Amino acid sequence: MSIDYTKLRDPNAEYTMRDLSAETMQVTRERGGGRDV
Repeated sequence: MSIDYTKLRDPNAEYTMRDLSAETMQVTRERGGGRDV
């Protein structure tokens, strides 16, 4: 999944980005991986 969030011009893009980022970090933490996904 390679999505360029910088090119998004959606009012909800910021919220979506934060939401996805939070979920991604949570999943990464649960897996015990310290990689940047």
